[in-house]
Amino acid sequence: RIGKIFVYPYYTQQGLLTRKRDTIIDDGVHFMQGSVAQIKPQNILKSIFFRPGDLYEESNFKKSNRQLGALEIIKYVSMSPRESPDSIGVLDFEILLSPKKRMTLGGDFEFNNSTYNSVNTNLLGTSVSLNFRNRNVFKNAAVFNARAEVGFELNISPNDNLLYSRNITLQSDLYFPRFVDPLGFWRLTKKTRFLRSAFYNDLRDKAKTRLSASFENISL
Repeated sequence: RIGKIFVYPYYTQQGLLTRKRDTIIDDGVHFMQGSVAQIKPQNILKSIFFRPGDLYEESNFKKSNRQLGALEIIKYVSMSPRESPDSIGVLDFEILLSPKKRMTLGGDFEFNNSTYNSVNTNLLGTSVSLNFRNRNVFKNAAVFNARAEVGFELNISPNDNLLYSRNITLQSDLYFPRFVDPLGFWRLTKKTRFLRSAFYNDLRDKAKTRLSASFENISL
C-alpha cells in the first residue's frame, strides 16, 4: 500500500531548494516548499492519482508521472518509491519537480519576396511579431500565450502604388492543464451512454482545454 508522499515542487540539480521551509499537508500529501508558493498545491494534487492508504497500482503511478510531466510549468519529474522503514508492505514516495521559467518573451522577423507574372507584380514583404508566454497563470499551472504581428508588402513593380498591403494580427490563448466541462455536455453524453465510460475517463484524465481569441486586419 501507499505510505507517506512528499512533494518537492522546486527541485534543482543542486538539490532540494526548500527542504527546511514550510510543510503543507493536504489530503495526506506533504508539500515541502518555501514561504511563497509558485504553484498551488491543489493543482499538483490533481495530477497525482494515488493517496496514502491506497493499494499501489502501476497504472496510477504511470498516469501521475505522465500528467505531472504534461504541466507546462514543470521541466523535470522524478517519482521515487521506497520501502517504508516503519511498516512492512508499504511504499513511501518522494516526488521531485523542477519548474521551468515562468515567463518568456520573444520575437520574430520575417522577409519574403513574391512574384506574380500573370499580373506583372513583384512584392517585397516583411513582418515583425512579439510573443509572450506565462506558464503559470494565477499559480494554477495554466498557460497564457499572446502574439502580436505587424507586416506590410511593397509593390516594387513600375507604375503601381508602392504600398500593396498591410496587416495587423493579435492572438491570445489560455490553456488549462486538464479537461474542463463547464456546461456538463460531456458528462451528459456519458450518462446517456452516447460515449463509452472508458473514453470519457480517458478524455477527463488526458485532455487539455484551450480558450482562444484573435483579431486580424488586412488592408489592400
